[in-house]
Amino acid sequence: MTSTKFQSVVSLANVGSRYTHPDQEEIGMNPRWAAIAMTVSVGFGGTTFADSFDLVAGAGRFDRIDAKVEVFAKSGPAGEDPRGRLSLRQGENIDITGKVLCLAVLGNEAVAGGVITDSGDPSLIGTAFLQYIRDNPDRGQDDEDESRTILDSFRDSFACPPLPIPIELVMTDRGTYLVKDGQP
Repeated sequence: MTSTKFQSVVSLANVGSRYTHPDQEEIGMNPRWAAIAMTVSVGFGGTTFADSFDLVAGAGRFDRIDAKVEVFAKSGPAGEDPRGRLSLRQGENIDITGKVLCLAVLGNEAVAGGVITDSGDPSLIGTAFLQYIRDNPDRGQDDEDESRTILDSFRDSFACPPLPIPIELVMTDRGTYLVKDGQP
């Protein structure tokens, strides 16, 4: 099997048209703090407020393609009330921030979807994204988690696609993602 570390973390699909979501609420929590907060919350045992949410949080670095993806997204256990942020930087060409509008979690896999709200390339603002994450917690300190970002301007719905993840992902070189399934 070919290593996915040599592939691009970003796939561009149909970039051209725009979508503007009417909900302009923004949240601003650093993904590293979200992961720490979630770990502390779950680490004390028992049922906590955080147990009733789906969550994906963390950052992954992809050295060979000079990319970093940070994500913090949460929703109710059935995907209701999704919110969060995505940040992706790849070399000098891609620098985007997006608002999460959907989240689906199944076990250690998650997909967060939304719209780009800020970019070094203004033509990408309003473009839809899907961020796929696979949390591989048993692989050591830097978990070698996996990720792939899809940009798609023809997407007119923000219902996340079903899991399991249907595409090949790129393994992180450094960093970690936390995926928490809020289902009982």
